[in-house]
Amino acid sequence: MHTHMSHIESLRHAQAYLRTLVLPLTPAVVTFRTAPHEWSIIENVGHLIDTEQLLRARMQLLCDADNPTIVPYDQDAAVVRNDYQHADIWALWRTLASERQTTLTFLQTLRPQHLQRRGWHGDYGLWTVGFIVAYLAKHDYLHYAQISAVLRQYNGTR
Repeated sequence: MHTHMSHIESLRHAQAYLRTLVLPLTPAVVTFRTAPHEWSIIENVGHLIDTEQLLRARMQLLCDADNPTIVPYDQDAAVVRNDYQHADIWALWRTLASERQTTLTFLQTLRPQHLQRRGWHGDYGLWTVGFIVAYLAKHDYLHYAQISAVLRQYNGTR
């Protein structure tokens, strides 16, 4: 349970870091793509919203059902379908902040036995609630690294 609590703290702190990283940026910066099929900063933020919602729903599914199947998800198709490239960064930020708060509230209701609840992912095999919590905590920072790389490349082209 100690590790679970540290993941919750990581998820809390990640929001503050993203805010300082992304919100001061201009529309030209947040929509810059390093290559045609690479995500822009704003698309990374949109993807974080999708992931927040999806992983919370998967954790709820694992808590509610015995050994459910977890359906794979096409993250690239979701980013295109949701047209994040043309969204407002502040609106996305507010949505992400709200979704994160909902996730944090959900995570605080979990008991140690919930973390062991399991299901079978169609592409990746056995998943547990505890695995998803850890994955979500790490996921933010993977995308912050991508966002930082886009920023470096944008600044290098100017």
